[in-house]
Amino acid sequence: MLRWTKTRYYCVNPACERRSFTESIPQIPPRRRTTTRLRTQIGRDVGEAARSVSEVAASVGVSWPTAHAAFIEHASKVLSTPKPVRVLGIDETRRGKPRWTRDVDGRRWVRVDPWDTGFVDLSGDQGLLGQVEGRTSKAVTDWLTTQSKQFRTEITHV
Repeated sequence: MLRWTKTRYYCVNPACERRSFTESIPQIPPRRRTTTRLRTQIGRDVGEAARSVSEVAASVGVSWPTAHAAFIEHASKVLSTPKPVRVLGIDETRRGKPRWTRDVDGRRWVRVDPWDTGFVDLSGDQGLLGQVEGRTSKAVTDWLTTQSKQFRTEITHV
């Protein structure tokens, strides 16, 4: 484990936008508690070694959210934008059991039914193209609008 005590600087000039700031180095970006090398290792361990986020987090001594953020960072660099497909498969998958929770106002109980919608290439070899939370038409159209115009126009069957 590497422990680095950052020096905090204070600006006494009233025109300064930031009153205080800490030193930073390229290996540890501002507002981070882990090195770039450790975050890369965590991302690889989860994404390429098929280890769970909680297992990797415990093994390197970081929190689950820190390890998950490192995995997302790694995945966004590794995953490519899906190529256009002719036949787009759309499937709903239920995650766990339905549960009851209070609504935003806290006045009444609302049933939460956890569903994801997956998008797959049925005509080619790309497999899973994307997955979004929910199973509404809005979830589908939101995902489709994030794809390129060429991707959307080349779809012949859904």
